[in-house]
Parts: sequence; structure tokens; C-alpha cells
Amino acid sequence: MIRLHPPLVALLLFFLGYLWFAREIPLDLWASAGGFSARSFPYLAGCLGAAAVGIELAYRLLTGSRSSLASGPTLKATPQIGKMIILIALYITGIEWLGFIIASILFLTLGSRLINPTALRNLLPIAILTPLGLWGLLYVLEIHLPSGSLLQMLMESK
Repeated sequence: MIRLHPPLVALLLFFLGYLWFAREIPLDLWASAGGFSARSFPYLAGCLGAAAVGIELAYRLLTGSRSSLASGPTLKATPQIGKMIILIALYITGIEWLGFIIASILFLTLGSRLINPTALRNLLPIAILTPLGLWGLLYVLEIHLPSGSLLQMLMESK
């Protein structure tokens, strides 16, 4: 009997939907004519995610195995997973308003504290330098990330 793991099927559908909606990301007038655009990294992330889940599903179908993932998360981890899902949703919705850099710093800081409480003096340099480095790399590749409505409102008020 073939038994599919419903969370893996749901995750595969999520990544396929992510790829579908990545096509709708608008390209700016200043997008480079080369292979890189605002859609490049969403396509990469969606393909990698779908491939990883597809490999796991294929492995389970071919071997009939049930890994430790089959039992699902423990009850102790369930509230933490729920909080992380809420944090991801807030990050996605807040990125347009706060901008990529501020939203990413907040997301990395709060997410890291939620998963594994770490001293802020150890966490903040990484939480600040990672989005700044990624923003710099994407800027060089001429992929423009949202600066945020909040920043624009503050700059217009001066």
C-alpha cells in the first residue's frame, strides 16, 4: 500500500504554488537584461524546495520507509512551530511596509530568539550584517528590494 505523508504533499503543493505566483512578480524598468531579475531568487528557492520535498516523497514511495518525520512534531514543539509560522507571515506582510533590511533584521532577531534564545550581543551582528550583505549583493546584481513605505513616509516628511 502506498502511503503519502500529508505534510510533505502539502509542502510540495506550497512550493509549486510559490513557483506559480513567482511568475507574477513585476519586473522593474531597471531590471537587468541578463538572467537575474526580481524573480530569480524566488524561482531558485521554489525549485530547491520542491526538489527537496520531491526527493523525500520519492524516497518514501520507493523504500516504503517512514522516517522520524512521519510521527510529526512533538506536542512540546507545536506552539513554537505555530509562533514561527505567525512570525513568517508577519515578515512577508511587513516587508513592503518596513522595507527589506528592517523587516529582515527583526525577523532574524525574533526568529532566532524564538528557536534558541541567544544573547543579543551575539545575535545582532549576524542579524544586521546578513540582510545588509544580501541587499548589497542584490543591489550589485541590479535586483531592487523594497525600501519600505515607512522609510519613504519619514523621508517625505522632512
